[in-house]
Amino acid sequence: MRQSQQGQMLIQVIIFGAIAIISISGLVGWAVANIKASRQTFYREQAIQIAEVSLASCPCSARFSGWHWRPRPLYS
Repeated sequence: MRQSQQGQMLIQVIIFGAIAIISISGLVGWAVANIKASRQTFYREQAIQIAEVSLASCPCSARFSGWHWRPRPLYS
């Protein structure tokens, strides 16, 4: 192989390697964001269920006074 052909091949390898690294890091970032979102959703649902159980089993006057827990709307 001549020197210029080796140089061209090196440039192609560097370019394709950079594209592969960018693509893989994007996929990893997307996966991490999805894992964080699913954990947040799981813990939010778990907290709501715990709160509902504690309100249902509460012998306090809030249960009989007409007070009801209503979640805030997500968007105002």
